[in-house]
Formats: sequence, C-alpha cells, structure tokens
Amino acid sequence: MIFKQVRLANHNDFLKVFKTGRSYYSKNIGIRSALNDLGLNRIGILVGLRVSKIAVKRNKVKRIIRGILLKEKEELNSGNDIVVIVQPGILDKKSTEIEAELKIALKKAGLYN
Repeated sequence: MIFKQVRLANHNDFLKVFKTGRSYYSKNIGIRSALNDLGLNRIGILVGLRVSKIAVKRNKVKRIIRGILLKEKEELNSGNDIVVIVQPGILDKKSTEIEAELKIALKKAGLYN
C-alpha cells in the first residue's frame, strides 16, 4: 500500500511535474519526473480510458505498477516526484513484462542509485 505521504494526490502536484519535469518513455510506459524538496519520492500513476474503459482492468494495472515501485523503492534516488503514464498496449503484457519495461523506463530517467 502506498501511504498518503508518498502519493501524488493533488492536481497541482501533477501539474508541477508535467510543467517542470522531464519525460522518458519505453514502449508502453512513460515516466515524468521532477525534483522535490521533501527528501522522499512521491508517486502518481495515470491509467487513462484509452487503456481500457473497464475500471477493473485499469485498477489492476495500477496495482501491478504500485507493487513494482514498492519493491524498487530502496533502489530509487530520493527527492523526486514521479508520474507513471500507462499506454494502451499494456493490457497484453504479463506482470513480469510490465516490471521489466518499468525498470527500463526508470533507468532511462536516471532514477536509480
């Protein structure tokens, strides 16, 4: 479970990341990241209606990505606001493929120690 202090919840937080952050994309996953002054990473996950119109499928993808990010939490640089943007092709992937693709995007973004 991602606690409230490590989530991007406000619309203004997402806007700040999209205005000031840098973007990195793999095939089905995009990463937007911006520095924050909090000393910890805050995470937001965007799964739009283009991915699926069925909420259960969108929430499943979010849960998979949250689980991966929680496992990788210790290896990530701290002090970043991270937004994970999911593209429509993700539903055809298994969770191991999603994990590999997310790790590639995080490496491209330079978020690993």
